[in-house]
Amino acid sequence: MKNKNANKRDFLAAPVAGGKGAGLAYSGAVVLFIALQLIVSVVLAANGWTDSAALAKKDWYLYLSFLVSPVAFGLVALWYLKKKKTRLPSLLRSQNCSWKYYLIAILLQIGLFSLSQCNTWFIELLKKAGYQAPDVVLPSTEGFGLLGVLVAVAFLPAVTEEILFRGVLLKGLKGFSTAGAVLLCGGLFSLYHMNPAQTVYQFCCGVAFALLALRAGSVLPTMLAHFLNNTLIVLLYKFGVNEFSTPVLITVLAVSVSCLILSLGYLIFFDRKKKSGIDGEEGAFERKSFLLFAAVGIVACTLLWVAALWG
Repeated sequence: MKNKNANKRDFLAAPVAGGKGAGLAYSGAVVLFIALQLIVSVVLAANGWTDSAALAKKDWYLYLSFLVSPVAFGLVALWYLKKKKTRLPSLLRSQNCSWKYYLIAILLQIGLFSLSQCNTWFIELLKKAGYQAPDVVLPSTEGFGLLGVLVAVAFLPAVTEEILFRGVLLKGLKGFSTAGAVLLCGGLFSLYHMNPAQTVYQFCCGVAFALLALRAGSVLPTMLAHFLNNTLIVLLYKFGVNEFSTPVLITVLAVSVSCLILSLGYLIFFDRKKKSGIDGEEGAFERKSFLLFAAVGIVACTLLWVAALWG
């Protein structure tokens, strides 16, 4: 009988991969995101909208703020597809993705909720250095407004960020070991958001999503997990859930930790695949190429992260 795994292509070694292209995509996304923000600020200032407190109460402004990043990511993804002369399906997956990875994506996202407490501890540590976490403000979620918020805050970021980070960036890290690629992808994902308050949680999500994408050979399950994560944040915001009672919290954490252990345990210990990537001189070249061309984005994000910390 023919081995059903025999035709599976190496996700990191897929033809669209490349350290230089992925590095340029990361730097390009960062630069374009910053440029679009500056353009929006200039246009608003030119029309007399300079009161940030007043703007924060305008739904159109809040929607605009949340859409800048997906637009930047989408444009960079289109550039990458054109540059590599490939189609979107090839970027999303390199094999037929088993249904089990969608189930793992759901369990993984439930599990990641337990790590929010780690983020709370990190914020408390930052506060000792004078950091004040900004309040999260979403557009109105009343009536059909909830649907609009889910599209702008949950769906579009999940799709565009997964395409760029786990579809473009991760494939471009083929010069690194599997563990190195997963950790670096998670770190760059966290750094891009330039939000000290979410650093730890976003890093954990980025690492988990990268591992899931590698095992699944597709970013579609990570899109599902990412969307569920964002949707949960929106729903908690809508219903004003800031904390749980002790019995409820213990129950939720117990279920969440169990799901995290099961999903990550399976991906790490039972779904192991042959080492991906490139070794030797070619691997070293790919690593240097990626880091060189991603340097602009990394430096810019680091500076803005520090500015947000001390701002």
